[in-house]
Amino acid sequence: MQDDNNVAREQEDLLELIEQPDSYFDMIPFDIERFRNQYFAVRPRSSRLIHVLWVLPLIAAAVFFVKNCEETCKNTSAASTSSRRVLAGFDPSEAEGALRQNVQYKDVDGNVKDPLVIFKEHGYQWTRLRVMVDPSGSYGLFQDLAYVKTMALQAHTLGFKLLLDFHYSHWWADPDNQWIPNNWKASNHNDPNNVSVAVLEQHVYNHTSIVMQALVSQGTPPDAVQIGNEVNQGILWKTAQVTTDDDTNWKNLVRITNAAVKAIENAVVNIADDHDEDEEKNKDDHSIMPKIVMHLASGGDTQFTQAWLNKFIAAGGVFDIIGLSYYPMWHGTLDDLQGNLENLNTVFPSKQVWVVETAYYWGETGEKNLPYPTTPEGQVDFLTALRSVLEDYGRDTVVFYWGSHWTQLEKWINTTENWGDAARRSLFDSDARALKGITVLPGTIDDETKCWCR
Repeated sequence: MQDDNNVAREQEDLLELIEQPDSYFDMIPFDIERFRNQYFAVRPRSSRLIHVLWVLPLIAAAVFFVKNCEETCKNTSAASTSSRRVLAGFDPSEAEGALRQNVQYKDVDGNVKDPLVIFKEHGYQWTRLRVMVDPSGSYGLFQDLAYVKTMALQAHTLGFKLLLDFHYSHWWADPDNQWIPNNWKASNHNDPNNVSVAVLEQHVYNHTSIVMQALVSQGTPPDAVQIGNEVNQGILWKTAQVTTDDDTNWKNLVRITNAAVKAIENAVVNIADDHDEDEEKNKDDHSIMPKIVMHLASGGDTQFTQAWLNKFIAAGGVFDIIGLSYYPMWHGTLDDLQGNLENLNTVFPSKQVWVVETAYYWGETGEKNLPYPTTPEGQVDFLTALRSVLEDYGRDTVVFYWGSHWTQLEKWINTTENWGDAARRSLFDSDARALKGITVLPGTIDDETKCWCR
């Protein structure tokens, strides 16, 4: 009778261990009812004892395996994080304008939320905002100083770092468009050639100073600043238009970009001086200065990127970070991007490289030779592959998703032209609901390849 009581007690102790909340058995497939019925069924005393003694080593082995797997996952994750950080950013420059026209952004689960909060909750760390010179408000170009101040305050309140993107134009700035703002031109508005480099240098300095002082004064200083956007052929055509084939206008370009850098430095130092009387100390305090980014639309073009940077540096250009656009429909393969990153790491070892623009289609497009289907899953696959390339880069970097909030354009873009192609590569579907692709760049996607014991 005593032996029966001992076996019964062993049975109950074992079941109590297995059924504990937070037990390691929660992490593995374990059918407790089947276990109870199979091993604790009514049977001769000796048989029950044998079954208990037989199963205990299996349970111990399972617990050891799960603990070991969990520790391995933690160590792998820690090693990966310490050696290479891929931080996630997004460009919501149109989001506030869309909100004002009653676009209701929804998270993946369909719940309506603030468009920046959605990204914060998915683990993004950076935001990127475009600032224009007297934008018209059409084509989604709302980004005057008042608008940018509003969005910068929203981003700062949520804890985002800010990359400020100066478009020194009233229009889109890209490899095919770098037009002098109308109010920066001389009396002949039809001839941009009549604007001297000295005049443009002063305009850029003044405009940059005003924007920077306004942001710093309201407590939202940018952490990094782009001097121009996709400046493959320079800025402010034709005075500072350049090519890598000759040396024409490179000095003009550098005079203008260095004027912008000087304006940024002065704005930060002057505001700091208001709180600290040691002006010389502030000038030497590089920690308070935003990083300067030079941005090229050449993610997969190793030869052009190196040639452009060599000419810019030789002419006296200063910057901290190489920014690249990488869109697979325009800038080569992911292997091309990887080759460019590796070369830049070798040739310019003191410069970090960021991908400051990327995107991929979740819907139909006329673009050809894309590496993945133009579906929501195809978008996930592309962004997963891109993140892998950036992890292999082996240095800290940031990747920004461009056009993240381009949805329901008919409400806010303010043009009769069809810009639907851009909307089909945003991170929201046509119902303004976040796609699964939003989870990839910050690494929050549910992925079966992760350690299952997590």
